[in-house]
Amino acid sequence: TKSALARFVIVNYYGNVLIDSYCKPKDRVTDYRTRVSGINSFHLKGAPSFDVVQKEVQDLLRDKVVVGHALKNDFKALQIKHPKQSTRDTASYAPLTKNAAINLMEYHGLPATTEEGDGAGAAAETGGDAAKAKSPRFKSRALKELAAEHLGLEIQHGQHSPVEDARAALYLYHKHRVQWERSLQREKTNGGKKSVGGTDKRKESLREMFKESSGVAKSNGKAGGASGAGGAGRGKEARSGAKGEG
Repeated sequence: TKSALARFVIVNYYGNVLIDSYCKPKDRVTDYRTRVSGINSFHLKGAPSFDVVQKEVQDLLRDKVVVGHALKNDFKALQIKHPKQSTRDTASYAPLTKNAAINLMEYHGLPATTEEGDGAGAAAETGGDAAKAKSPRFKSRALKELAAEHLGLEIQHGQHSPVEDARAALYLYHKHRVQWERSLQREKTNGGKKSVGGTDKRKESLREMFKESSGVAKSNGKAGGASGAGGAGRGKEARSGAKGEG
């Protein structure tokens, strides 16, 4: 049994739907997973083929920053690739993962400490996402959980809506956009490497950054809301959401 693309949604920076299309799988469907997907056989009658949907999505996402949650699953379902530097994945952004306080320190290459001041882990090795993937602390959280905690939104009750999922990931990005883009810019300045060591002032700065990113402290950046008006946009971001069937 394998999953196949059955519906795909893309919204723009403001949460407006650009694509909401069903997709006819190449192989025979054995289970529509209607209880979760909300898809029935009649939805796929007359639906465009996978090749047509794939090309439409590729054309739309070209030269765009793609925001999503566990984007590797969306790209796998679509059988496409997208430049890593042009993705913003809420499943792997350190402040949104489990043990976020420790993750943020390791993400920036600094020894993490607990509130009591004891060592909580060695500094992560340089190497970007490769280092993160090796660390058991960088464990993603469910989009449903993040949406409830950071946005006050309830999603994925019963049948999942890819539109709701797409907007939830987008609004999470809006809320954390300022710090997120700053961290990426620092990586770019350091040639893709995370600085190791640093002064106490630098460590304190990162702790404050974690508080802002996690919503513990007030932030100067606007938080995304259900209206989708989460700050001024560049008009280049697109958020994807896919549903599969098998």
